[in-house]
Amino acid sequence: MYVGNEGGGGLCTTGYASLSNAYTSCVAYVDWTWALGGHSGSAGRTTTTHWVPIYYPSGNWNNYYLVVYAKVTLVNGTVCKLSKSLLLNCGTGPNPLRQAEPDQSSMYPNPIKVHGTLNLNDVDDVTNQLEIFDMNGDSKGTYDIIDKSIDIGNLEPGHYFILYMNQKGIHRKHFIVE
Repeated sequence: MYVGNEGGGGLCTTGYASLSNAYTSCVAYVDWTWALGGHSGSAGRTTTTHWVPIYYPSGNWNNYYLVVYAKVTLVNGTVCKLSKSLLLNCGTGPNPLRQAEPDQSSMYPNPIKVHGTLNLNDVDDVTNQLEIFDMNGDSKGTYDIIDKSIDIGNLEPGHYFILYMNQKGIHRKHFIVE
């Protein structure tokens, strides 16, 4: 299971969790719940793509643990319980790699079609490459930035993150390939 957080400027409001697509054929459904600083909730049930957004109260959750629980029901009826925690860094913590605050960068279109071109507006002072990761944190490769855009090539449909750095800090952007 992979757990992550989208945040910056000291505020965190959205997390996410996923199971590897390698397990999709043997999983019937997953019931997701979460806990953070005395708050908890359900993130719902997934039956196909096992990725879920987690919306928690806005606040300075820097150095708090987000804990995600997945009750996985397999096709054969077996139930497995998984949990994973993530120490949140909302952009103001001790992380030596500073996250841009506030992050005004954007990209479009999102979602994007397979073999599409993704446009970025905040890459003026970035080197000529960036890296794309899947929801499991696996690198999908380094991509060339040409005229503030990248050709995503043949990324399969799914959820991905772009990671790049400029003088404002580290940028991590989520995008969807349809």
